[in-house]
Amino acid sequence: MKKFCVLLFLGLLLLAINFAFPYPQVSYELQSGLLAVDPAPWAPTSRGRMFLWISKYAPQIRAEGAKYHIDPVAIAGVIAWEGAENDHLHRMTLSLMVNFTVTKGLFLKSMGPGKVQAWGPNNAAAFIEGNPHYIPVFPPLPPSLMPDTVERILQLRDPQIAIAYIAAIMNAYATEAEAAGYTTPETSLRLHPEFLGTFFAGVHGFTLPQARAAFTWRIKEKGLAPFQTNEVGRWIGENIPYLASSVAP
Repeated sequence: MKKFCVLLFLGLLLLAINFAFPYPQVSYELQSGLLAVDPAPWAPTSRGRMFLWISKYAPQIRAEGAKYHIDPVAIAGVIAWEGAENDHLHRMTLSLMVNFTVTKGLFLKSMGPGKVQAWGPNNAAAFIEGNPHYIPVFPPLPPSLMPDTVERILQLRDPQIAIAYIAAIMNAYATEAEAAGYTTPETSLRLHPEFLGTFFAGVHGFTLPQARAAFTWRIKEKGLAPFQTNEVGRWIGENIPYLASSVAP
């Protein structure tokens, strides 16, 4: 009951924040100190606010990218897109942030920079935790965090934890694609931030737990045809200079 009350409070808080902050907005995960451990600094535009925030965490983004063999531009890309372009506060799409069920009550589906999915059908966060097939998530998480959705959601507010999860999830997708045969310069996910962003968003009709079978099926049916990008991937591809500058040393 206590955990349900915490989630209910957070859900109502999101609604209140929608009316409390003037433009330029960024999305809820980096807008308010109540929901964000470190909100995006003020700037005249949403893109400017995200640039300042990403630049502040560029060392961590580069470090996690190096650990998981992921282009830091891809990590920065999903954080920037979710914060500046997928702004739930402005669009009032609270239905995408909360989900009410009879058995689970009111739950935030994603939290923290990049809106890492913490539960539901695209629960990539839980899938990579403790999975020996992938590089472990760092920093190490308390044992009690792994099976507990509420704790995971609250922990993901921490930028360092969220950045680690983003890199680990992207690495998992890239690992599965490589196992299926996508290793050419045109198809390697690791060489294309726009592909990593696309799959991180959980598109192409399959989620991370289904990735291995889906990549294997695709290469049999379509060979090494390049992947199509979604809205997230296209935005990343169109903003490479902006993102590269934000994570530059």
